Amino acid sequence: HRTDQNGRRFLLKDDSGSVRIDPLKAEFDVPVSCRRIVGNLPVNYSLLGSLGLGRRESNNESNFSVDAKTDDELLEYAGVGYAYSHALRFIEYCVEVDQEYDVLGTCIENPRPEGDNDRNLITKGENDGNFLISSRSAEQLKQGAGWRSSLTVMGGAALAVFCAALLMAMHGLL
Repeated sequence: HRTDQNGRRFLLKDDSGSVRIDPLKAEFDVPVSCRRIVGNLPVNYSLLGSLGLGRRESNNESNFSVDAKTDDELLEYAGVGYAYSHALRFIEYCVEVDQEYDVLGTCIENPRPEGDNDRNLITKGENDGNFLISSRSAEQLKQGAGWRSSLTVMGGAALAVFCAALLMAMHGLL
């Protein structure tokens, strides 16, 4: 598993003005623009697939990007030999022009401004690890975060009760 990011700084504009975004080290919540599998997948490559519940992916699955690479080029990019026998999955996400995005990050002074109106840069902060570029609205993001935090709290509480009961049972206190 490897994640590579290759992106250029870009301007995000709205009615209030524009700000430059440096997408390096951002978490992306945008639709998949390209999905490709190189190599042969096992017949049942996932738990859901082995139960007959999952969708099987095949080498014929497309959504190829405009500048799609050959299988050999993708294998070379991944740093494996041409005789690599396992399947590799390549997924590409792309921030597109004229789409709406919400960005959560740290605003700093732009070290390389291209003009007087290019003084701010949104990037991943040194002390704050939150940096998200999303195609969902702020309300949708807030709703999803609420559910995740609730499940995390409840899951943590359930795990603590389970561990306490297990510990008590091991020591004959239950």
